[in-house]
Amino acid sequence: MSSVIPHIPGAVQVVIAAIALFTIRYFSTATEYARVGNSRIWTWIPKTIPMRYELDRVSKNAYASINKKLDQPFVMKFFGYDYVMLQPKYLVDLKRAAASAMSFNVSFSDAFNLGSTVGDLYFSDNMGLAVTNYLNRQLKTFVPALVDEVEYALQVEVGRPAEWKTVTAAKVNGILIHRVTNRVIVGQRLCRDEEFSQTSLRFTSTLLPAAVWTNFISFGPLRDLASRATTFFHKWELEASLKLLIPEVERRLRESTEKASSANDSIQWLIEIAEKSNDPQEMIPRRIAENILHLLFAANSAPGALVTQMMYESLMNPAYLDILRAEIDGATGSAKEWTAVALDKMPFLDSFVRETLRVYPPGSIACTRTIMNQPYTLHDDTVLPLGSRVAFPVLAIQTDPENYDNPQRFNPYRFVKVSERGAIMNSTVLSSTLTTSFLTFGYGKHACPGRFFGIVEAKLVFGKLVQEYDIQWAKATAIRPPNVSIEGMVPPNQDALVKLRTRTA
Repeated sequence: MSSVIPHIPGAVQVVIAAIALFTIRYFSTATEYARVGNSRIWTWIPKTIPMRYELDRVSKNAYASINKKLDQPFVMKFFGYDYVMLQPKYLVDLKRAAASAMSFNVSFSDAFNLGSTVGDLYFSDNMGLAVTNYLNRQLKTFVPALVDEVEYALQVEVGRPAEWKTVTAAKVNGILIHRVTNRVIVGQRLCRDEEFSQTSLRFTSTLLPAAVWTNFISFGPLRDLASRATTFFHKWELEASLKLLIPEVERRLRESTEKASSANDSIQWLIEIAEKSNDPQEMIPRRIAENILHLLFAANSAPGALVTQMMYESLMNPAYLDILRAEIDGATGSAKEWTAVALDKMPFLDSFVRETLRVYPPGSIACTRTIMNQPYTLHDDTVLPLGSRVAFPVLAIQTDPENYDNPQRFNPYRFVKVSERGAIMNSTVLSSTLTTSFLTFGYGKHACPGRFFGIVEAKLVFGKLVQEYDIQWAKATAIRPPNVSIEGMVPPNQDALVKLRTRTA
């Protein structure tokens, strides 16, 4: 965990432990539901595994023993807050509830302590509007630019090695996705500015550590104060990124008063959204730039993890690589031309994506909501108090035998139709489709609107890697590199090494 959470000196541990005891004693939340997991004070007990590193296991066990067996919710600490983990039957309520009644944005902002770095940024839905009203509506037209950026990123980060080149899989995949995402977020000129690329990468990579550093205990009413003192390393990267981005926003704002812009990226979209809002705060260059940076984080974190998980799974079962390459080569033709049409002709790749997201979702807990304005009554008259927080144990749901046959087994054919002769015919359900048993992207209002873009860029990066490079483990392994587990997040192993070599056939 040293790469995720900064080292805490012993004296500081003593002070924090004292605060923990005080807040646990005086600010614990009473609840009518069973509470699961150890107190976060166990973080300080030698030779024990703190609950924050086992939320995936704890939530999965509680799902079986409480959600299913007793048909009751349970309560557990998640990002330092009490969350009521609901049964799947309540997903219908997520679908019908207005965002003003059940807020994902507030849950996310509070969990990541964003009030201490960007204030009330997430009380606006400008980022969501940029995705739904601009990006999604023209996604297919962006494919050529994304392909161009994948090729550029591969040349910069991997090159065309004739001999084996060893890389850290998670690191290089994350950088590739970051570069490709930036093409749409800030446009070609700025995305290829190495200073901005590296600085914005540090911004996105410090956001999660800044969120989890202090969440191993409950600070109660002192949480906001504590987060302002402990997110300093992320604030540095935020300010450094803003310093590079704000001048471009200001230039675009000046140009927008003179003539219609031909730019087509999130900078331009967010300027147009701010202008239409008639809210002076949204027109402040810093505010627009903060929206851009957080949109960048949202658009590249999960796809980077997805590419790495797909790489690990294909290396554990190398036969999949041959099947993927055959499908990709057939769809892209002799010219190896990646287009939106070609992507639609890759059902096995799409099934591979969906199965990876089913077995290895970025988070074991999702569909988070905070109850706003007044208590909320669920369809069976269960009342959720004002200010309470709810979520669903999605990894447990997605590996439930009642939802999937042999659910623990990775089966890349699970979502395709196969002919009697074994030929892959078509998808039975697309990787972006939401169901009550597939919740990686959330459900209902505020389900991830960027999932369509994330899937496309992940397919392009992974597909080009598979098509253009031989890939092997750096050292032969019979055991899949274990996931990281921190605060319910389950990203892929960050240390595994792989070898890449330019394919000659």
